[in-house]
Order: sequence, then structure tokens, then C-alpha cells
Amino acid sequence: MLRCHFIACAALFLVSVSDIAVASPPPAPTGAAGLRLDGFSSAPGAWKPSLAAAAPVPAPEAGQYALRFPCPFPQGDIERITWDLDLRIDLGESRGLRFHLLCGNPEPISGFTFYYRSGGGWYSAPFSLNDLNTWNLVTVAKTEMGTEGNPAGWGNIDGIRIAAWRGGNAATEFLIANAALIPAEAPLAIVRGDWAARQHAPESRAIQDAAKTAARLLDDLGLDYAVISDDDLTDRRVAGRKALILPYNPAMPDAATA
Repeated sequence: MLRCHFIACAALFLVSVSDIAVASPPPAPTGAAGLRLDGFSSAPGAWKPSLAAAAPVPAPEAGQYALRFPCPFPQGDIERITWDLDLRIDLGESRGLRFHLLCGNPEPISGFTFYYRSGGGWYSAPFSLNDLNTWNLVTVAKTEMGTEGNPAGWGNIDGIRIAAWRGGNAATEFLIANAALIPAEAPLAIVRGDWAARQHAPESRAIQDAAKTAARLLDDLGLDYAVISDDDLTDRRVAGRKALILPYNPAMPDAATA
């Protein structure tokens, strides 16, 4: 009888552990196409977690550039867990960031948000998982991002934040690997109307939605493109482009039309 009780308890323990963690994650794909962000994974101790979380740790079993993010959601009123990283990035032309993400038990997480910090504000966009227990390729596209506060521009990104939102009272974790910028070298460039949206606040949603639609159409056609804000529209950033796409830009800053 004692032996039976021990086996039952051991089985329960194994089930509990498997619910929390990806004990032996499959290796991450070889890489997300683009320019790898060394600072993202080479210094896991540089990440600053919120009070309910712990800093990410290397996950070498999943790949050289993989990090494991512990994500406990205990009983309480904590709505989200965040991890911040000081990281300078020039996103003036790139259309965004890609990485691989794996979560064996996503039930405690209702969704994720990715943030770029820029001066006194943020750019942010939600994302979610499509497939469980396998690596998902996540694209954080500039055209999908909204603004919070007063960001200093896409060329002045000085930090990133990853947020996991509560979906239940349990502990889980997720892994991120192969963070990379999408290359900016492309014959086409969408002009995102950040300046225009500020000047024409009633039309800001339409301006942002038009840029999203243009980007999705180009994605569907399999065409490479850059995304340049009208705040950053300089000769250097448009040099070599075959065409600039203005999805809905009711006005342009003087510097962009000079």
C-alpha cells in the first residue's frame, strides 16, 4: 500500500512540473531572418523583472540564443508580469523585430505585449501564440504598434519591455530565442504617419490603419519593404529606394518635403 501511495504521489508531482515548465524544450529553429540583437540574450542579468517575476536565465538546451522567462501568477491582483531591458536600437527604417517563442503551458497567460521605450514614451503591440508546445515565429511590426506617452522617435529606441498578462492563478514559463531586426534594405518603403497623426488627431486611427493595411498587402505579396516614420524621413533613410508608399498621409512635416 505504501508503495502504491508513493507511485501515485510521484506521478502527481511529474504532472505538476510538466504543467509549469517546458522541461526539455525542443531546440529553437536556427534563427529568425535578420540582424541578430546580441544584447537581447547575451546578458540575461541585465533584464529587470517586475516584483512578481524573476529575471530570465539562459536556456542552452534550446539554443545558443535562448532565454527562459519564469512567469508565476499567484493568487492576487497582479494583472501582468514585465521584464525590461536597456537596449539602444535604431528602428528608423526597419519594419520591426522577429523572435521565436515557446510556451508549454500558456493557460496562465492571456496574452503578451511587446514594448519599445523611446525617451518619454513607448511604442507597443500585443501578440499571442498560434501553436502550443512548438516554437512560434513572432513578428513585432512597427505598423501594428500604437503609442503611449511621448516617444522620442523610432531612431531613438533605448529599451524594450515584454509583458505577460494574467490568464489564471498558476505558474508557467516561456522561452524566447533568436531575436533579430528585420533588415531595412528594401526597394520599397511605407511612410508611417506618426507626425500626421499628432497633427490630425481625429484621423489618427485612420492614418495608423492605412499603414497596417499597406504592410499586410505587401506581406501577402511576399515583397520586401522598409517602414519609415514621417518624423524620420531624411535623404539618408530614403536613399536607394525605388518607391515610397504613402497609405494615408494627409500632411507631411516641412523637413520631409524640403
